[in-house]
Amino acid sequence: MCIRDRYQRRVRGPEYKLDMAEPKTLPEDWDETFEQATAELEDENWDDAGEKWYTLADAAHEAGDGVKEALCRGHVATCFIMLGTEYAREAQTHYHHALALAEEADDHDLQVDLLNKMAGFYSRLGEVHRTIACLNRLLELHDASEDTEAQLHVMGSLAGISYDTEDYEMAVRHYMDVLERAKKIGDNELIGKVYCNLGIAHQELEQFDKAIEFYSQSLELAKELGNKEMEGLAYSNLADAYSTQEEYDEAVDYLEQTINAYTELGDKSAEGKARAELSIAQHHTEENDAAIESMEQAVKLAQEVDDKMAEAERLMQLGSLKLVAKNDNVSAESLLDQSIKVWRNIALLMRRQLLSEWQSEQQMSDNPRAVSFLQQHAAAYTMLQKALVAQNKNNLALEAAEEGRAKALHDLMVLCDDLEWETPEANVMSCTGMQELAQQQQSTIVVYSMVEPDQLLYIWTCLLYTSDAADEEDSVDLGGRRIIKKKKKAEKTDVARHV
Repeated sequence: MCIRDRYQRRVRGPEYKLDMAEPKTLPEDWDETFEQATAELEDENWDDAGEKWYTLADAAHEAGDGVKEALCRGHVATCFIMLGTEYAREAQTHYHHALALAEEADDHDLQVDLLNKMAGFYSRLGEVHRTIACLNRLLELHDASEDTEAQLHVMGSLAGISYDTEDYEMAVRHYMDVLERAKKIGDNELIGKVYCNLGIAHQELEQFDKAIEFYSQSLELAKELGNKEMEGLAYSNLADAYSTQEEYDEAVDYLEQTINAYTELGDKSAEGKARAELSIAQHHTEENDAAIESMEQAVKLAQEVDDKMAEAERLMQLGSLKLVAKNDNVSAESLLDQSIKVWRNIALLMRRQLLSEWQSEQQMSDNPRAVSFLQQHAAAYTMLQKALVAQNKNNLALEAAEEGRAKALHDLMVLCDDLEWETPEANVMSCTGMQELAQQQQSTIVVYSMVEPDQLLYIWTCLLYTSDAADEEDSVDLGGRRIIKKKKKAEKTDVARHV
């Protein structure tokens, strides 16, 4: 028998009483069986390990040993969790039974262990209120034992949950509690981190003056401690706060200090990120030559640390700068082509990593890396279209639009596990192929593409036709195709958050 065979069997609740005159003794091989179950758990043999602990839990129950029973019930719950989400209810039943037994035995350490596991369990299921309930009970236990370090850990987790659920006011309250206790024990490193988190929470509440105040306090403390890493983060957060308010001159000043801090640390990855952000701020202050130089340095740093994702993104941004700020369509096309080549080289590996993360996180929309990958990959293709159209390479622009669309659909289907793995070099339809298809079907093929952030709409039509509606727009005759361009007001560019 394995533990899955017991799935329909519900564990007896804590109100269960022994029906024998005297408790039985534990089996002589109890300890040996427990060690075997532990070894099987380490070997990821969840079924057999869970079955052994289930049997041991029943034996401990019959012996009247509530602590041993609680310990085994907790391990049974862990095994059910590892077997899959379909066993979540069974795991929950065992956890609650184990916790009730630990409380009855007044075993502090066992209660703490179980509540930590239950908080993680409910967090993975996305049951926020139950996660918070477990953490609050943990906090009560740590308060009773006056375990300050554990208290701070739980309070930080509560603050993190509030932030993740966008309850920023509650996050501020939790962080203020952490700050108060951190000051009592004189933990300056923690105080600096809390100042940073309070600044971020206030920035999310659009309380920028308070955010800047906390970031500044973090900066002052970092200088006192000689902590360059904290100092660089504080400068970066201050730059972000000013950029969000579109005060780009101040943002440039703080980003330059960010770069100095990370250069001194020798952290090329953080320096590259700061240089890329500096480039964006310089573009907003119309220092386009400096912006291009900063982004070129950011690309070089990404290549030095072999960060392919950053390299592809920054090549795309550099190409966009060349296109928008300098009207250098040839250079922009070359850079955007390079960006797409990098995306192609890392696409298969990224898809595998993101699929693994998505499966563990339940929802792809909850995975910021997946969302960022899809957005940045798509952005490279749309900016390439713009560079090609500017050079009157309309057929190539159409093929770039179709390739970008095909890649985006492929990535989404793979990440949703609706498509088998394919190479990233899958063939896409060429202009000639579209013309042939239109001829075969005796129909007109219309391809739309929206180019962000300009919100410039391109429309290609295969087969020559006349359209009064099209003639009323700003249109370009492409000899059998038309591109209709509509310009809309550009949206404000989001600035990356430093968490």
